[in-house]
Amino acid sequence: LVGLTAAENPTGEVFHLKQAPAGSVVVEKNVCKSVHTLRDIRSSTECIFRASSSGFSAADFKDGVCQIIKLETLAFNESNECDFKNEIRAGPDEVFLSENFESQLTKAIYLHAYKNSSSGRTGSIQTLTVNETGCYRMEALGARGGSSNSPVYTGGFGARIGGSFNLTAGTQLSLVIGQRGSDPSESSSSGPSGGGGGTFVYRSSDNLLYLAAGGGGGGAAGFNGRNGSAGPNGSGSVGSVSASYIGSGGASGQPGSYGPSLSSWRGGLGAGWLGAANARTSTCSGDRGGGIGQGWVGGVATTHSNVGAVGGFGGGGGGSHSIGSSGAGGGFSGGGAG
Repeated sequence: LVGLTAAENPTGEVFHLKQAPAGSVVVEKNVCKSVHTLRDIRSSTECIFRASSSGFSAADFKDGVCQIIKLETLAFNESNECDFKNEIRAGPDEVFLSENFESQLTKAIYLHAYKNSSSGRTGSIQTLTVNETGCYRMEALGARGGSSNSPVYTGGFGARIGGSFNLTAGTQLSLVIGQRGSDPSESSSSGPSGGGGGTFVYRSSDNLLYLAAGGGGGGAAGFNGRNGSAGPNGSGSVGSVSASYIGSGGASGQPGSYGPSLSSWRGGLGAGWLGAANARTSTCSGDRGGGIGQGWVGGVATTHSNVGAVGGFGGGGGGSHSIGSSGAGGGFSGGGAG
């Protein structure tokens, strides 16, 4: 997921508040709203005070009737679920006035949520053109890794990262929205799952990176997947066979790597911003996730059986046949695998 807030509406799905000809307030359906009507209000000043003191967003006063309206839009929690809500206000301790709802709302915060374009290892790079020069707040969430089926060992959560950036009108952004790593195809298997894809926001003209949120590693065989990284280095793998099977996360934009073991049953490595890892040497292993040069495609699973699972779009690695070898997540620096 990518959230974008700005002083003015960029292109894309937006919410909008307007005043209808009859004077009533009309809010489009994709905005959560709560409308209360207060009677025996003596003035517009009293109406505005009641709205502000009650935490409402907008006020409309006409013929002694005060309508106060709470506007909310969805936000995201750490599990990438859309269940928190952000209140839309004109400003600190301010409300929208009935006579200029339209002009005030364009100065308020707008949230644009861009979701993954598909599922699995393939997806589309979405684009957004900035219509107005200004300071923009952007937030990105990586995708979760896959989970084993029986018993269930869950994939790691994707990282969350945000920042504010000065963007000029006409700037086109490329949005790679990471997709969840797949679960094993056999319902009775505790076999390896796919790594989650990373989420990236960068300038289309020259690939200037703004945000990178790492995807979570796949879970399997006694271990939950590692959470994705929001920092410069990727997460390593987990396991209990021996240290030689533990893969290391990449550093400073590089892809992840394997441990020193020469096993042919490895999970696919996660891609980094500066490229994808070396391709697998055995079809018993899951393959690496693709970087920007490979269109961010997720890694394929082992071809040895139907147990393994593919990595998510955004550079997630594919799962192996061996029950402990799940795929790693993609990110600014890719995740390691064993």
